[in-house]
Amino acid sequence: LLVAVVLSLGAATWRRNLDYHSELSLWGRAVADGAGNVKRFYNLGLEFLLEDRGLLEAATFAVSADTAGLSAAARRGLDLLAAGQIQAAATAFERALRQDPEDVTALTGAGIARFLAGDPAGACRWLARVALLRPDDGSAHTNLSCALFAAGDTSRARSHALRAVSLAPRLAEARHNAGTLAAQTGQWAVARGHLEEALRLRP
Repeated sequence: LLVAVVLSLGAATWRRNLDYHSELSLWGRAVADGAGNVKRFYNLGLEFLLEDRGLLEAATFAVSADTAGLSAAARRGLDLLAAGQIQAAATAFERALRQDPEDVTALTGAGIARFLAGDPAGACRWLARVALLRPDDGSAHTNLSCALFAAGDTSRARSHALRAVSLAPRLAEARHNAGTLAAQTGQWAVARGHLEEALRLRP
């Protein structure tokens, strides 16, 4: 009986040690065991960030549009994008841009559509034009930082993320991106400051 008990406890310890081997595994199990615990979700999200799982690919784009001033093609593009019809949305935005090459909403939409289609380099081209047209718009730099990060240009992504924060310190997406990118280079205090501010702005 004693041998059976020891073997049972040993097996449980071995399984638990597998959890502790990876923080991601540990917090994943904790979330599964107690899904109502907000701190566990926070820690799991933090581990995805630290494990370099591409947290910036989450909904960190900042899109705002004056729908009253939109062309029919740009409005159609936004509707298609919201419906998840990415290729059709890209076509609609490009149609809008043939009518007005400086339509910022269409340029932003085209960039996000390219990003969602798995073409971060194409997204960078569209979103860089927005940042050139609107150099003082924090959202423009936030969106470009996402695309640059996905394209592997971390240095320029960080530069645009910090520019976004300086222009729009109350934009949660800007804070989120700056914090995520700071964490990529081990700037934990800086990352924590930005991410906590993002949570405060968008609880």
